[in-house]
Amino acid sequence: DVFACTKFGESGKLIVGQSLVAIGNPFGLDQTVTSGVVSALNREIKNDGGTIRNCIQTDAAINPGNSGGPLLNLDGDVIGVNTAIITTSGSNAGIGFAIPSDRVEPVVSDIVRLDRIRNSRRNIGYLGVGILKESFGSTKNWIARIDPESPAAKAGLRTTRIGGSGVVEYGDAIVAVAGNYVSKYEDFVREMKDRVVNEEIAFTIENKQEERRIVYITIGEMKK
Repeated sequence: DVFACTKFGESGKLIVGQSLVAIGNPFGLDQTVTSGVVSALNREIKNDGGTIRNCIQTDAAINPGNSGGPLLNLDGDVIGVNTAIITTSGSNAGIGFAIPSDRVEPVVSDIVRLDRIRNSRRNIGYLGVGILKESFGSTKNWIARIDPESPAAKAGLRTTRIGGSGVVEYGDAIVAVAGNYVSKYEDFVREMKDRVVNEEIAFTIENKQEERRIVYITIGEMKK
């Protein structure tokens, strides 16, 4: 059978007394489902790692092994991630806590979007340009090299070069990446370092006449 993925609900709309369901692997018993209600909202709990604020308190049975599992409303939406319990025995005492989905969802979205693979360059985005680090006294990132058949080449970007008479023939400069202004080479590198394959990025391009245009480029895969 093919099942649909759960989606995030809006934890900010929870009310005390609302029914909830917790799923996890308490004491290694996988796919365990327990039920309860919202006991309180905006709880603050402290542990060895510091303070966790704005937690959902529930009386749904949460035990060791439940941490990281979803806390669901009756529509099946994830409204929290089970995190901790208060107990004197080490097992459920009816006081459990979950991090609300309104805090979890942005973090998950960033992880999925960036898709960083720290030990491999397999998914690192590739634009196919070389930037002049010293741009003739200019604060712009003038393009010095464009790799053939690269995303930059297919987008029609132009290079800056020194002509036969020694005169600089300006092409295009990248002045912003995804709306973020890049005034120097280090800014450009910072904006590009976490870009991944197939991500579409809006580049603001400027020519010698200071005419600007927006070019949308889909980042390719780094050549091996």
